[in-house]
Amino acid sequence: MDSEKCKIKLDSPENAYYAGQEIKGQLSIVLTKKTKIRGIYFKIYGYGKCSWCEFLQRESDQAPREKGQSSSLVYSSKEDYLSNKSYIVGSKSGRPIELDVGTHTYEFSYTLERNLPSTFKGNYGSIKYKMEFIVEKAWNFNDKYAIPITVIKSQPLSPTLSERPLLRQLTRNIGIFGGGPVTLVAELPRVCVVRGNKLTLRVTVDNCSNTHVDKLKFSIRQLVSYISQQPLPQVKREEVIKIFKKETGGIQKKSSRTFEHELQMPLCQPSDITCSNIISIAYECHIDAILPGLYKNMTLALPFEVRSHENTAPTVPQAPHNPNAVVGWITLFPSPNSSVNSLSSMDHSSPSPRQFSELPCPHFSELPSPRFSVLPGTSGSSSYSNSPTATNSSNRSSFRNSFAFSSLPGSAPANLPSTSSRSYHFGTSDLPPPSYEELFGSSPQYPETKPSTSSVSNN
Repeated sequence: MDSEKCKIKLDSPENAYYAGQEIKGQLSIVLTKKTKIRGIYFKIYGYGKCSWCEFLQRESDQAPREKGQSSSLVYSSKEDYLSNKSYIVGSKSGRPIELDVGTHTYEFSYTLERNLPSTFKGNYGSIKYKMEFIVEKAWNFNDKYAIPITVIKSQPLSPTLSERPLLRQLTRNIGIFGGGPVTLVAELPRVCVVRGNKLTLRVTVDNCSNTHVDKLKFSIRQLVSYISQQPLPQVKREEVIKIFKKETGGIQKKSSRTFEHELQMPLCQPSDITCSNIISIAYECHIDAILPGLYKNMTLALPFEVRSHENTAPTVPQAPHNPNAVVGWITLFPSPNSSVNSLSSMDHSSPSPRQFSELPCPHFSELPSPRFSVLPGTSGSSSYSNSPTATNSSNRSSFRNSFAFSSLPGSAPANLPSTSSRSYHFGTSDLPPPSYEELFGSSPQYPETKPSTSSVSNN
């Protein structure tokens, strides 16, 4: 409807929420003429999917014509985490409501479930969440508006985990004729870190060889694992993403040196290997000792966990940094090139993270189950409310526990472009259909025409 403008505002400036947190917002519709609607409702979706293609080489014992030929096999998975619907005003089977000219504002709220995985986007898969607002019209096409939201898995940092250290050591002899060993010792005073905080790392290099160490490289890597369900289960594809890098000076031969660094963690997703059956996230800190010539470099990997927040969660979480993100009001206009309003939404993208941990997903039995509630608006408010009926469509499978750790992704969060949409569903009603004048204005006037007379001659 070209006379309509829609604004959607959420209480989180970056549209980011922890799992289990309540979403509150306002929906404002500006009308320049009277409009009949059946109701206004919103849907909230959460789903994950992954896919990749692998090329298969035929075995050498196949027929001669088939030797050397290759074929491809596509692995894929899809999983639903959230699918619910609630009316803000009106109902599907109720009588039409006539909205007057002006601005109509409605408030809405929805409580997320506690076991939702974090928003994520990688090279082979993604986890996305979005809210769709539908203006259901009487005897006309519906209008649809959508905005993406960022969900962060709620995983607080417990005091016992925050004090647990991790120490690893690697020793290698350098040289053929007893040149001497090089010992690399790395320690994480805390094996858990909160996203956005600093990770403390201590490294000691004892170089007893006759070869100097050129330099040390430090990197934080996000390991993402993708698990397929079709055509075969338990097929894993791993992705490694470097989200932080740093270098230091070298160590001379027959000497020792100790380094202590604080590596800045980005606003990435918390570690997670339990909430999703198709995508898991873990983190590792890599220390590489670069040796000269043809000597093989020495590498130590220290797995650690990323948590969402301290014991006391902040009121509003921070989404992964995105310079192109739009905050505040989101204004959605229908497309002027279509007879039906097109969906128009702002582009939101955010980075993502994953987890390396064998700890169980926290339980939140004391919290209420997800619910809908509708708050009175400034115009046309309604007391109608619905309870969510759809939950996760797939059960959490146990086969994911067979993997020691996951692969990693580290791209920005989900980019959910808006798309045009029209609905051809007409609700049932006992009311007669609207007249021509109600839909298109006054009846058109056509000029009167007289039939032309022609003479017929008889031969």
